[in-house]
Amino acid sequence: MTLAITAPLPPHVPLGWPLWTFSTATTISLTGGFIQEIAVGWSVWAATHSTAWLAAAVLADLLPTLIVSVPAGALIDRFRPATIFWLSQVASCLQALVLCALAALGELTVGGLLACAVFLGTCNAFTLPARLAYMTALTPREGFSRAVVLYSLGGNAAFFAGPLIAGVLISAFGASAAFAANALAYLPMIAVAMALPAIAAKPTAPRLRQGVLQQMRGGFVHAAQNRAILVPLLSFAALACTARGVIELAPSIAATALGGGVGTLSLLSSAVALGAMLAGLWMSRWGISRWGGWRERVTTITTLAGSAAALLAYGASGEIALALAGAVLLGIMLAINNICVSSAIQLNAEPRYRGRINSLYNMIFKGGPALGVALFGGLAQLTDVRLSSAMAAIVLVLLMLWITRQGSASPAASR
Repeated sequence: MTLAITAPLPPHVPLGWPLWTFSTATTISLTGGFIQEIAVGWSVWAATHSTAWLAAAVLADLLPTLIVSVPAGALIDRFRPATIFWLSQVASCLQALVLCALAALGELTVGGLLACAVFLGTCNAFTLPARLAYMTALTPREGFSRAVVLYSLGGNAAFFAGPLIAGVLISAFGASAAFAANALAYLPMIAVAMALPAIAAKPTAPRLRQGVLQQMRGGFVHAAQNRAILVPLLSFAALACTARGVIELAPSIAATALGGGVGTLSLLSSAVALGAMLAGLWMSRWGISRWGGWRERVTTITTLAGSAAALLAYGASGEIALALAGAVLLGIMLAINNICVSSAIQLNAEPRYRGRINSLYNMIFKGGPALGVALFGGLAQLTDVRLSSAMAAIVLVLLMLWITRQGSASPAASR
């Protein structure tokens, strides 16, 4: 599961019909993706009743995206983003059709689910950066920040609606209906990628080319030496490896800790999304500038401690009311941390390093939950998911204490 990033909506920046059309199709496509995510997780759990296999399914989706992202970015820069994006959407639609057919025929196995997850994760390595690059080509530069907000709000809406729709479809018609819904959700996006006109990019001055490894090293060095970037990234990584990893264990939490079914799973997922939507709308209304005066120490303590408390209610309480309240609080804390980290990167990264710092952010975004689900999913398999969630909360508090010490080690941390 993923949480979208929102930012204050800049006033008086007109958006053309191509961007509105693109954003609508994107929201539909993302809704289908969340429907399939619930269907895959529940299908794996129903077939195995194993948290370890559930963790394997999450890793199968996240790790290919992490590994392929760097070469995918190079290809997107070399070719038209719209072409890469269209091809990735067609390929993703085909894998959804394969899952639908296998489920309808009663031939869907855990191996088939994992294979399709690896394929989809590879497609996503191209889809995510190509979508953003294509989006910037649909609007003038002065409207880009507003376009990002529109995209993010649509993503939060999809994150809220997708699990609810998945719960209804799986309960009434089975997993094949959920996979079919995802395949249909790709069609508007495929049509849009074929038809929308793009604004021609301005030519740029030639630059000396560096090797990929050399470029990555420069980005790491810049992030490590700039405390105003390092501390927010560390807090983001702490949440990615703990809280977001536990969120991926939601099918196990719903079935074992709460004694529910797919309906309980969809409620948990939508509760996290509701919290993210509330935080995003609040931040859009009041603006990141209200948070810009906060010291990173206060932001880190608030979001990490709040997430640790939410984890105890979400995964360790065993009570549905507390779990849903924890899910909403978890969504709020994760969204606020996302917003503040993204803002810190854009404000404090030197322009020549900004792309690489954003790439580092994306690697944490994808790789952190994969690591978290491996660690805490494995612990849940050895013990139970309630103890695993409690341990994740304890680890998060310890990381919070360490990160706040890093932030106070340099005056740059409070810039």
